Amino acid sequence: MITLYKFRDYKVSPETEILIIGTFNPDIEENKIDFFYSRPRNYLWRILPEAYGEESLKGQITERKKSFIERHRIDFTDLIAVVKHDSVMPNYSDNYLEEQELEWNKTENLLESLKNIKLVLFTRKTFGGVPKLRERFFSIHGECQRLNISSKFVITPARSYSNVKLTEWKNALFN
Repeated sequence: MITLYKFRDYKVSPETEILIIGTFNPDIEENKIDFFYSRPRNYLWRILPEAYGEESLKGQITERKKSFIERHRIDFTDLIAVVKHDSVMPNYSDNYLEEQELEWNKTENLLESLKNIKLVLFTRKTFGGVPKLRERFFSIHGECQRLNISSKFVITPARSYSNVKLTEWKNALFN
């Protein structure tokens, strides 16, 4: 069986200056979200606007989120394009993904096409037990270095919100 990337038809804006790269968003029936980082236990839409001194967009409609990223020239992509697995995908945790055959999105090509790109943020800092994901993230980090694009690993916006996360994201965006 295969599970495809939910946002495979999404087009990153050519005006993007900040690209945020996550891991995977599966196109499965249980995944009802209609835009990046919109799961209930993901706090990017609180952290990101607050880093810019704006009100939280967590739980807001997609059009408001898209307006925010357009204004700030931010956009999103994920590492994984396809997950090949033996049975119904039970979850999409990093540990599960690590055990499957993966096909990657063509992130290097995307980076080369973005003429205004200044910063890439990877939505993770730790890589214990996930060597395939680590290798892929660091490969893209290396491509950023080759293209002279600043890139930083930031704490995941998933699972919880904290002032520590907000501060780290502010520092990554503005320092």
